[in-house]
Amino acid sequence: MIVFDGSGSDSEHVLRTALTLAMVTGEAFRLDKVGAGRKRTGLLRPHLASIAAAKAISSAKVTGGDLLSTRVSFEPGKIAGGEHAFAIGATAAVSDVLLMVLPALLAADHTSVLTFTGCTHVNAAPTIEEVAETYVPLLARMGGAFGLTLVRHGFHPAGGGIARLVIEPCAALQPLVLEDAGAVIDRRIVADVAHIGYDTAEREAQYAAGLLSWLDSTARARTVKADSPGNVVSVTVASEHVTAMFTAFGERGLSSEAVAAEVAASAQAHMATGAAVSSRLAEMLLVPMAMAKGGRFVTTAPSPRTLATVAAIEKFLPVEFQVTDLGNGRWRIAVE
Repeated sequence: MIVFDGSGSDSEHVLRTALTLAMVTGEAFRLDKVGAGRKRTGLLRPHLASIAAAKAISSAKVTGGDLLSTRVSFEPGKIAGGEHAFAIGATAAVSDVLLMVLPALLAADHTSVLTFTGCTHVNAAPTIEEVAETYVPLLARMGGAFGLTLVRHGFHPAGGGIARLVIEPCAALQPLVLEDAGAVIDRRIVADVAHIGYDTAEREAQYAAGLLSWLDSTARARTVKADSPGNVVSVTVASEHVTAMFTAFGERGLSSEAVAAEVAASAQAHMATGAAVSSRLAEMLLVPMAMAKGGRFVTTAPSPRTLATVAAIEKFLPVEFQVTDLGNGRWRIAVE
């Protein structure tokens, strides 16, 4: 059984990575000292949402997976496709759970149709649109077949969003090489509001376009349906070989200009490096690349979560990652 230390700040992310790889490899694991060092120790509801989803699709045996447990062990069984519905709740991001189960269900023996309800739009997690536009196309290039649809927005903390994912079985993923983004073919700014004045979205979209020196035609404001007030602004740069997306969320007391400036700065910082893959997309690609047993991409400086994911993968799979500083803010991550 593989053992992980859950005392770090990335315990939730390490848990999700371990759940995915346990299902993929059939190897059991245990997470000890969950939350040690923080005010509230033990498994929290976001941890439980991931464990419940993994247990449902793999008939796993779980020991200690209760609220505030400081230890949990997970022994996977056979991965089951078919229809699954996951109520993620208000404390976890739908995308986090979706990204955890998706690679495992490639090994199912028939099509999987998944419905997720909860927070589709949460700060510090990819939105469903980001997963659909940046990650899913690359997995399709690696041999997978997917359909991901955002049915309804669900802003944190109220939730109520709906996303649907269809996954076809895939015998094996192929290595991905992505060192150059290619020519830019599309630029978009989208500001969404729910139960907030439309003029807020208009100001954000126009201000972001000005900061990026993009044409007004690239900016769009929308009112979306959701159960609670919410505001998110995204900047998308679609290139020949890869798409990068950056988001910022409106908050009470934060001006429209401040939200627009945050997302514009994120996009500008990435584009200035010339790296093909954004930092968040890099995190998403690590497990599929390891499953493919090869590949490489050029990204920006690896985040602590990226490095934690690499360490977890190397415990499960006979692969080795090479993380190389290329200079000028560009890094190469390769799997051998």
